[in-house]
Amino acid sequence: MTRQPTITLTVDWFTVVAELKRHGYSLYTLAAMVGIPKDTIYRWACGSMPNHADGERVILFWIDTTGKERAMLPMKPRELSAAKVR
Repeated sequence: MTRQPTITLTVDWFTVVAELKRHGYSLYTLAAMVGIPKDTIYRWACGSMPNHADGERVILFWIDTTGKERAMLPMKPRELSAAKVR
């Protein structure tokens, strides 16, 4: 019997940033509002993962800006490296 890997969800930062852009925030203004460098936020949108505190700041800003509840936060399956699948 083979063991099925557990699917872990993670925040879809690309979608979070895209939704904030749709609400009128450029990377520059978003960065200024949350106090995180715009290059850092750009890297998250491209696939990097934030540290907990910075990610939480953006999530709270996303909730306040979109009016959505935390349960509606865009999520996606976490991508595993080949080494972690073994």
